[in-house]
Amino acid sequence: MINTLTVSIIIPMYNASSTITRCLESVMSQTYKNIEIIIIDDGSKDNSLQVCSQLIQNDPRIQLISTANSGVSIARNRGILAASGYYCTFVDSDDWIEPTHIEQLVKKINNIDCVISSYTMENNGQFNYHQLSECIYTYSSVLTPPVISMFKNGYIHPCWNKLFKLDIIKKMHISFPSHIQISEDSIFCIEYLKHCTSICTTASTTYHYCKSNLSTSLSSKVYPDIFSTYEIVYTKLQSLLMQMTSDTHVIDRTLTQTIFPQLYGSIFKIVNDNTKTYLQKKAIFNSLFILPYSKKTLYDALISSDSVKERIIIKLIIAKQFGIIMILNKWILHHHR
Repeated sequence: MINTLTVSIIIPMYNASSTITRCLESVMSQTYKNIEIIIIDDGSKDNSLQVCSQLIQNDPRIQLISTANSGVSIARNRGILAASGYYCTFVDSDDWIEPTHIEQLVKKINNIDCVISSYTMENNGQFNYHQLSECIYTYSSVLTPPVISMFKNGYIHPCWNKLFKLDIIKKMHISFPSHIQISEDSIFCIEYLKHCTSICTTASTTYHYCKSNLSTSLSSKVYPDIFSTYEIVYTKLQSLLMQMTSDTHVIDRTLTQTIFPQLYGSIFKIVNDNTKTYLQKKAIFNSLFILPYSKKTLYDALISSDSVKERIIIKLIIAKQFGIIMILNKWILHHHR
């Protein structure tokens, strides 16, 4: 039987006039009716507010809160403060959810502290299904290959693919850090998972993550402190893993498999960043090597990688050959045209 407790759905919004209608209509059309919808407008400069105001006129389940532009973390935190549900989830304003999404999550959460959902990635009309198996995991058991795979493949990081208990969030004072520009949801999720005794995964791909092609999107920007931010994620993840197992080999392997793709991807974001000069890009790249966690991660990834191409690039990164990496990247792009 479906639990009838309220689910608070928090939607941070900034200049989302082109996508908020699809997003909000999908949330309003959920088959699970006991929901409250909290939209936090983060000082939008377009007509997002007007679009929302028109859509929500006849739906008493919706709160629309307008704040000065302060970033997505503060917007989500404001939504948490306003939420009164038993459960809580997040939907980004450029994404959308299928009608049964909330119902599928609630069906799974009985006696579980967190549900982690599969999802559909949309990119230029292409659909890519990121699917987990249906399982329940407890922290009393040693990390298993499916759990390690979940960390490695990025299911732990987003806040939008999870159903949380609002009571845990509020009692443990868990919030999104506002002093960093990326990975704020990773830190939030890791902090939450520290207070869980069990988690559940669902194969349902009813959340649609719509990858932005805009060069202004946060995920495509390169911040000078990008690698020190990942150090925060590394440290918090290490703490969570130590809570789950005492096997240092498993901890190290899981850390490497989770953090290395972040470092590797960020290096190529730097390489392809057209807003910075070569010297600016090289300075950010070099900041990687003053952080002990990154050196360990790179060396461990080099040992464990089965890809010849990846091993070559890792060796170039370790040797600080930024110029060669840039040339190699141009050759790869040209070769695949």
